[in-house]
Amino acid sequence: MTASSMASANTPGSGKTSYFGRRRLGLIAFLVVMFFGAFGLRLINLTNPPLDFQPMRQLHGAIVARGMYYQMLPGADPLKRAAAMAEWHSEDLFEPQIDERIVAITYLIAGGEYPWIARIYSALFWIIGGLFLFDLARRLTNVDGAVAATAFYLFDIFGVIASRSFQPDPFMIMGLLAALWSLVIWLEAPSWKWSLLAGIIGGIAILIKMVAVFMLGPVAMAAVWVVFGFKKALVNRQVWAAAGLMVVIPLVAFLFNGQPSGFFDFWVLKFRGLLAQPSFYFTWLGIVRSIADLGIVFVSLAGLFLADKLGKAVLGGLWVGFILYGLVFPEQIHTHDYYNLPVVPIIALGLAPVAALALAKLSGQPRFWQAAFLVLAIGGMIYPSWLARNVLVSSDYHNEGAAWLKMGHAMPTDGTIIALTHDSGKRIKYYGWKDVALWPSAADLTLTIDRGGNNDTNFDHFFTTTTSGMSYFLVTQFGEFDAQPQLKALLNDHYPVYAKGDGYVLYDLRNKK
Repeated sequence: MTASSMASANTPGSGKTSYFGRRRLGLIAFLVVMFFGAFGLRLINLTNPPLDFQPMRQLHGAIVARGMYYQMLPGADPLKRAAAMAEWHSEDLFEPQIDERIVAITYLIAGGEYPWIARIYSALFWIIGGLFLFDLARRLTNVDGAVAATAFYLFDIFGVIASRSFQPDPFMIMGLLAALWSLVIWLEAPSWKWSLLAGIIGGIAILIKMVAVFMLGPVAMAAVWVVFGFKKALVNRQVWAAAGLMVVIPLVAFLFNGQPSGFFDFWVLKFRGLLAQPSFYFTWLGIVRSIADLGIVFVSLAGLFLADKLGKAVLGGLWVGFILYGLVFPEQIHTHDYYNLPVVPIIALGLAPVAALALAKLSGQPRFWQAAFLVLAIGGMIYPSWLARNVLVSSDYHNEGAAWLKMGHAMPTDGTIIALTHDSGKRIKYYGWKDVALWPSAADLTLTIDRGGNNDTNFDHFFTTTTSGMSYFLVTQFGEFDAQPQLKALLNDHYPVYAKGDGYVLYDLRNKK
């Protein structure tokens, strides 16, 4: 029995009874409205500066894209080009900067630096990912399951907010879904064409952002095992070709681009102690709960038990991979909500088998109840869309850029500056064109403790060591300043104010009182 015949024989709701499958034109119209509506929703308040969601990560992308743009811009002011490129190269290299390069090239075509262009790309990547998810869910269940899975994927509130942000994660999700889709097509009817395509697409997904390997790897191994069997898979050349491409493509790129030295040691090994703390798991669960109601999560998990063998391999591999991913990166997974973004398509795919069964039952009901359900389903998409819309219009950062640019111009150029400032210095770096050293925030000090380090209990010694070689101390985060009373008292008591303006105070470290 082939994988496709196995799926059709065992998939929930895969029989003749289908709610959406019997209405082809209606299905197409419904899908068109869903996808265009979801894309339009993500364009609300489009030009709002990238400070509304994870500003530090978004500004990182904006700084990199600006540097690339000025590098390519003919006739750019030499000083601006040098400054933009210097700021770009001072940013950490987290992954190959593909997303930023696409945005920078679009800046060049558009004739200017417009950060909202990145929002359009991110939203578009997510929507394209939805197309792959729809056909993947259809192959694993049926059209009914695919519609339900896609509706959740497109209109989950957190997914709406996060999928329009300037960071590679929406791009990575698109790549991951495309890789899973190509993998399932290959396994339905194994051929060299789809084996190579699955390997290439999977390799590109991992290249976009390395964490995709945590979800893709377990799925690929489980699905290959289900279709070929363990012994046959070990000697199957198509299997080795697909696996080789998934490894070689990102490996070559990572070797060429390089990774920050000590990345694995700092972000993985240093935080392994968190795994022994029960609070880590409850905090992580709390983040997942903020992405989707736990009731929906449990319904999605139930889909794992209802799926056919190939579906179980895909869904089980995704959940195992997601958990493994969180255990490898414990600090990020329980403090950064966007690190949990892959759980949105995972939950969506898990809903497909449940929806397929429910809608198969509904298809046998009188037309009144079928129509009533359609109204309910539409309401179920409108409600989260309205809540997401309210979040998107609740903030307005259009005046931020001018204020930070003015602050940047007011900064002295005759010495180095250390700062207690917003977004790890990226806000003044991007808008104010000013690169500063960073004084640790309370969160930074907690980070040091979480990775097993010790904070210097002698504050005077810590201050002297940290500010060594610095001429000025800039403060823009006054709430954080109040939360560090020793720092506030030391600066106010021993160092004169060099300059003061709207939203900042600058202390002179060269002239101690």
